[in-house]
Amino acid sequence: MNDNVVVRAAPWWVGERVMFLGTVPALLPRRAGGGQVSAETIYRWSRAGVGGVRLRRFRAAGRGWATTEEEVVRFQHAITELAGGDA
Repeated sequence: MNDNVVVRAAPWWVGERVMFLGTVPALLPRRAGGGQVSAETIYRWSRAGVGGVRLRRFRAAGRGWATTEEEVVRFQHAITELAGGDA
């Protein structure tokens, strides 16, 4: 038996629907004035977060940052709870 074998768990995004961060705004409801959430806002959510909650992301084979549809739903749920809403 080789004691140097490292077993790693599968990344969190395995089995989920992967999408690039720039495509996330199309999933979200429009803002009060009818505008779409900007791609820069999505990147900010993934870097700095909202109220301590960050949208998780990963590097997609050198093609840019990606997340998953399921992670967007989890993120929305978490920030809704922070705001005291029904999630």
